Amino acid sequence: MTQVIRGFLRLLRGQGPGAAALSPAALVRGAVALCEHRFARAEVELRVSIPAAPPPSKDGPPPSKGEPPPSEGGPPLRGDARLLEHALVNLLLNACDACQPGGLVQVNAALEEDAVVFSVTDDGAGIAPAIAERTTEPFFTTKPEDQGSGLGLAVTHEIVKSHRGTLHLSPRLPAPGTVALIRLPRCQGGEPFLYRSASGLPAGAGPAKEVRS
Repeated sequence: MTQVIRGFLRLLRGQGPGAAALSPAALVRGAVALCEHRFARAEVELRVSIPAAPPPSKDGPPPSKGEPPPSEGGPPLRGDARLLEHALVNLLLNACDACQPGGLVQVNAALEEDAVVFSVTDDGAGIAPAIAERTTEPFFTTKPEDQGSGLGLAVTHEIVKSHRGTLHLSPRLPAPGTVALIRLPRCQGGEPFLYRSASGLPAGAGPAKEVRS
């Protein structure tokens, strides 16, 4: 937790997060390990789907220095592992809280040509579109006053944005529930993933766009 706080303080000071090579599969496993006890206590099932590890190649080049081994599954992202794990944990705990005992939450990491998409889906009561648009506002919460600070999704949004990603929440249709999507650019060609201008924004990056389902 100390590392998460330090990482977030760096963001508040306008500094970029860490830029280590990361495995999408390892991020999901790390987030699940941090919060699976909450699911057990709430009697909510948690299902995990992560990219499969590619088969070993006898003729291919060895992994670049600092990149996760193939056994981790999937090509690397670049970023701060603790912050991204924290973002996923926030989404998982929100999904768990939205479910009744016997409910189901699914966390997924899918590889696209230029991005990695993390999804957290629950079968709770769902979320109205008008509410979904406000969920990343600081201190906005639909939970009782003694059960939520309204900061979890706001912090998640800032972490994702600092990694040049997008966060989007929407109703799970036609079934009840909510879908949360984090979309992050894949690391391409070994180039540094994160670099920041004097303004504190990623150099050359335009405004973040929401992922629409």
